Amino acid sequence: MPRASASAEKKKNAAAAADVPSPEAAGHYARREQWLSQQEQTGSIQFLVIHNDASLEHAILLVDLKNVFSMQLPNMPKEYIVKLVMDPRHRSLLLLRPRPGVKTTKQPSESALEYEVVGGITWRPFYAQRFGEVAFCAVSSSDQVKGYGTRLMNRLKEILKDEAKENPAHTITHLLTYADNNAVGYFSKQGFSKDILLERERWYGFIKDYDGGTLMDCCLDNRIPYTDFPSVIRKQKKALEALVRKRSTSHEVFSGLTKFGRIAPSPSAAVQASMRGDQGGECELGDPAAVYEPSEIPGVVDAGYVSRPLRYRLVGAPVGSGAPTQAQLDAFMRRILRDGCAHADAWPFLYPVDPAEVPDYHEIIRDPVDLSTIRSRLDGGCFYRELESFAEDIRRIFTNARLYNAPDTVYVKCANRLEAHFDHMLSSSLTVD
Repeated sequence: MPRASASAEKKKNAAAAADVPSPEAAGHYARREQWLSQQEQTGSIQFLVIHNDASLEHAILLVDLKNVFSMQLPNMPKEYIVKLVMDPRHRSLLLLRPRPGVKTTKQPSESALEYEVVGGITWRPFYAQRFGEVAFCAVSSSDQVKGYGTRLMNRLKEILKDEAKENPAHTITHLLTYADNNAVGYFSKQGFSKDILLERERWYGFIKDYDGGTLMDCCLDNRIPYTDFPSVIRKQKKALEALVRKRSTSHEVFSGLTKFGRIAPSPSAAVQASMRGDQGGECELGDPAAVYEPSEIPGVVDAGYVSRPLRYRLVGAPVGSGAPTQAQLDAFMRRILRDGCAHADAWPFLYPVDPAEVPDYHEIIRDPVDLSTIRSRLDGGCFYRELESFAEDIRRIFTNARLYNAPDTVYVKCANRLEAHFDHMLSSSLTVD
């Protein structure tokens, strides 16, 4: 190969690789579409549009497709399926897979015996009315939940787009179908809606009305690459991220608080380390009890934080009255907790729930808390800098109890009575500005 051609080919491959999002960046739908696209490229699955044109090969494939429809649509009369599939006015999109031992190729061979029909769609185009009616759509039971049904419908839409480009007289703008109750969900995911946007005079009288079926409509848009949704999702994600960056600083990374990082060891610690034979230059953790105002943390003010004044005052509390200092607030929360723990209904909430006794508790309760945990946080001196966070943890105890237990259990009854007691203690000692 000439050098220039090889270089161009490398650039083309690199551009193609860059255009495909990584599995981590793509969602489940995009990853599945990429996998199906690879299946097509390697010839593991293939699509073929045929109709009853008196060809033996096509007749064999249509009979196989009819068998798939009969198996997957048991409520549909077999004679009716045969009538529509074999009707020359109907078209069928087949999903094919080479039989075992057959070499895979990107294009189906002329021999129908080399392929098995995995699924398909049979539809009838009404070119004068510019719509098509989907009669049957099914995938064999052993190949469901792989995305083949979605790929079939997307492939059909792309085929109709290409056909309209080649011959404007064959333009299809809508797909209509009568879906039974089991198929409404599938068609909804494929862009079909119960709201019929196609003018009634264009379709009424051309398609058969099915008892118990739901008429659904799908509008086709020539601007949508139906078989290349991963690239569309990637472009949408990039556009959305660009808009977010214009309005937000969430993508900016600020330096952390060095006081919580590693610091050089004190002289005494260094001497002790050398006596133990430890290597020099080791660092120890900073002070874990250091307290910062939120506004001192880099990036917090830039994110829109505004310091709020206290909205409450202590009234007649033993720790003092008026706007509380941090020491007074700490003493007040300890008194509230101590009185609550002494209440007769506090026993179910004094300690954490034992997962050995209640194995599924943490599967239902994602943020467990109890009175002993709140006491430990108070003893730490840094967790509850505001009364609101303390009260929120208290209330979460009772919310968790009502979420996990039935309303008539003793645990919910205790939670309700103890919550009322806590609310009374707080409301009788506070006034809100």
